[in-house]
Amino acid sequence: MFPYQVNRSIMNHNNHLKTLVYLSFASYFLGIAMMQLMVFLLFLTGIYTAVKNRTPFAGPLVLNTQAFLFMFAICLSAVWNAYAHGYSEEIKFHWAFLVFWFIDRELIKELDWNKLFFFTIIASIPSIIRSFAWLCQPDEIAWAFKVGFSTYPRAFGFNANTITYSEGLIALIAWIFAYITFNENKQKKRFLLLVVLSALLIITFSRVRSGWLAFLIISFVHGVTYAPHRKVVLGFFCLLIGGFFIALMIFGFNFESILERQELLLRGINLFLEHPILGIGPDRFDFYPPISSGLTSHPHNTIVGIASETGVIGLAFFLLFTLSLMRRSYQLFRAYRGRKTPLAWVTRALFYVNISFWVFGLSDYNFGSTEVLLLHILHWAVIVRIPMPDEEAAKKGDSRLLKTKSVLSQSNTDSSGMLGI
Repeated sequence: MFPYQVNRSIMNHNNHLKTLVYLSFASYFLGIAMMQLMVFLLFLTGIYTAVKNRTPFAGPLVLNTQAFLFMFAICLSAVWNAYAHGYSEEIKFHWAFLVFWFIDRELIKELDWNKLFFFTIIASIPSIIRSFAWLCQPDEIAWAFKVGFSTYPRAFGFNANTITYSEGLIALIAWIFAYITFNENKQKKRFLLLVVLSALLIITFSRVRSGWLAFLIISFVHGVTYAPHRKVVLGFFCLLIGGFFIALMIFGFNFESILERQELLLRGINLFLEHPILGIGPDRFDFYPPISSGLTSHPHNTIVGIASETGVIGLAFFLLFTLSLMRRSYQLFRAYRGRKTPLAWVTRALFYVNISFWVFGLSDYNFGSTEVLLLHILHWAVIVRIPMPDEEAAKKGDSRLLKTKSVLSQSNTDSSGMLGI
């Protein structure tokens, strides 16, 4: 009776943990407060389950070590800069990066990927409806036809800003593109393609150039790597390029924004040159002189942002970890492609989302938003903990070998007993 109760207890905790994983992914579209709550509950439940079941949050040792070294560089920079300023301000660090260690590798095998996907789709619908309601205000439309669409309101759902929301929409599109390669239900496909079209319209009317660029690149990669969709997607890709230039003609290129980003980028490079070893510390851009327009925010580039915050040490560990992670996601995608398993489309989605991280990272600082950082690190945690097919096969082979040895040992013991030895 007691072993049954223990197993049932473990199963219940795992079910709670799985539900929190689904909710953590989906909560991105419900706002930062909800996402922080879900991630915090995931952390507490995960720690309790790991201690109770004695199952550490495992993964490939190399990637875990690289992630730890990068986190160490962030904390070292934070503590050193707090000390240098006499601890006059609170010590800040990118706490969201801790999410990387929240998900157990064994739990990955039990996740229902369809459930995770549809939790996220359902959670995104209210934000899409809210965004369309915001964009379709009659007064704003009438004003736009008079003076132009360059000042048209930008939608942001329930997120902090438009770019943050658009990055989530691109991640959602990446999952949809991957899912429809595996699912044959035509009604579901039509609904999901409607979600894609809605997301793309929101990104277009909100004038998020990096969102369009990420969509173009993911569409191209999808067309190249998935033969059944190749002709349709690549043909649509050509139309999208034309649509991109038409959108620029209608909404304008917003050169003022480009100039501000350029100044912030140069400011970030100068801060890195002034503090090359450990940087200025996480979230400390406000402590330094502003650019000519008065802005003191982070540079709109992830590599420059990391370099200026954590110095050459943090930048080296960041590049080592993220490039290894990109390689891992591509290897998983290649290894599972064509297999009749849900991981075939899941690894495709993870690969697409990882591409979007780098595309948005060229024109924005992905570590400057807790929402975006949580979104990507949840994906990174899953990438690291999905085993390669050969790793899983080797593990199953080892377990079968152990069972065979156990059976043979037991039969030898029984034979010896019968012979009176």
